[in-house]
Amino acid sequence: MKQAAEICIKESKSIRSVAKDFDICHVSLTRFIIKLKAMKLGGSPPKCGYRPHTRIFDSCQETMLSNYLKNCADMYFGLSSKDVRQLAHEFGIKLNIKIPTYWTENRSAGVDWFKNFLKRNSTLSIRQPESTSLSRAINFNPVNVNIFMDKYDCQLNKYKFEAHQIFNLDETGITTVQNPGKVVAQKGKKDWCCHFG
Repeated sequence: MKQAAEICIKESKSIRSVAKDFDICHVSLTRFIIKLKAMKLGGSPPKCGYRPHTRIFDSCQETMLSNYLKNCADMYFGLSSKDVRQLAHEFGIKLNIKIPTYWTENRSAGVDWFKNFLKRNSTLSIRQPESTSLSRAINFNPVNVNIFMDKYDCQLNKYKFEAHQIFNLDETGITTVQNPGKVVAQKGKKDWCCHFG
């Protein structure tokens, strides 16, 4: 790149012809020449090529964040993508690591960081949870189900109900549960939900 730029400057050859001779992009060569001229006027030496990708969190920190998101989803408090991005910003501040300025301005990580975070942590995905009320999530356990079934059997035996006399009035069309938005949860896990108080 430097040889091609020197030929263009010293021999006054066209940038396109020199770029073709060296088999490089003429736009990249033009940029390099501009930087080279600026350096000669008193600047820093030009760098060619792409900057290396800068990661905000190291692999250990990302694992901690990933495990936290899985635990939240397991406890029926899955976080949306916006919540995860805000959490990443707060996590970076707590760890006192260098974060991009636009994270500070927006008080959340960028969408591109979030997409790449999901790619790096392949066990996570964005899921649509099943809505469940808090009371149902707390009360639906083996002990309570057994108590209910014992009482149900007692009533069936006491009054000798037949199948055509039993109705399900639970589905009344009135909902106490809002539909949740999509949340980040563990990939491949089927039996989880999101609840509201």
